[in-house]
Amino acid sequence: ERFREPVAAPSAESIAIADLTMAAAWDALPAREREVLSLWAFEGLEPSEIALAVGQTENAVNVRLSRAKKSLLTGFEKNEEQTT
Repeated sequence: ERFREPVAAPSAESIAIADLTMAAAWDALPAREREVLSLWAFEGLEPSEIALAVGQTENAVNVRLSRAKKSLLTGFEKNEEQTT
């Protein structure tokens, strides 16, 4: 059986750039998008629980969460292109 070459760990510089890139993408999100993403990603709430917390339907929260994730990814990719 053949062994695979070990994959090198990312450099400290690439980790720092990714952190800055994500922070910039996060900061660019509207407050409403940060709200649902925070509750989902950091607090571990389900959409039904977020709906209760923000006073919206679960469907509305799912839509907001989907849009927020897409916006964050788009912002991250845009910022990443600018740093490379």
